[in-house]
Amino acid sequence: MTRVIHGSRIALIVGFGAALMGTAVGVLIGIVSGYFGGIVDIAMQRVVDSIIAMPGIVILLLFTQIGERSLTLTVTALGFLGTVSAARVVRAATLSVRGEVYMEAARSTGASDLRMMVRHILPNIVAPIVIIFSIAVGTNILAESGLAFLNLGVPGPSWGNMVSEGRAFLDSKPMMSLAAGGAITMTVLGFNLVGDGIRDGFDPTRRSG
Repeated sequence: MTRVIHGSRIALIVGFGAALMGTAVGVLIGIVSGYFGGIVDIAMQRVVDSIIAMPGIVILLLFTQIGERSLTLTVTALGFLGTVSAARVVRAATLSVRGEVYMEAARSTGASDLRMMVRHILPNIVAPIVIIFSIAVGTNILAESGLAFLNLGVPGPSWGNMVSEGRAFLDSKPMMSLAAGGAITMTVLGFNLVGDGIRDGFDPTRRSG
């Protein structure tokens, strides 16, 4: 139990840290790309497409070889990987609101590009951003556990390390792996359910009654 509790600190720090980093950078890229369009959109999306084309595990392995394993390196690697998916979703949301009447009204009053993006686009795409963040937390926890299982994650007791170490004692001490595996499953499932609930809350077509 002590190791599971200690491992939860690593899981939550990596989960929230990487989700915050990936969502923030992805929102910035997505809004700029969707708002300006043209050559800016094409250039940014080609970079995003090239990153998406690479298997995620390959990118994570490349990051782990940059320097010594640490919490910062793991958060950075997972945050970078989450940036591209956030950017695609936010770009699509930006394109859907870019042509709205209130955007034309703000543009006609002489609003700057920065004001248009911050005051008129960002508040109207909060729903997908919140959903992206909540789901990304669970995804990053699962990814960190996978890296730790391969002995490529954060040094010290973590859920992935516990599952890996417990494989040799499945017959005599199965709880070494089952406790950590259960913690991973319940935590990731919980954040995914939160994301689904937020999505249903923002989508009027899914509300009952």
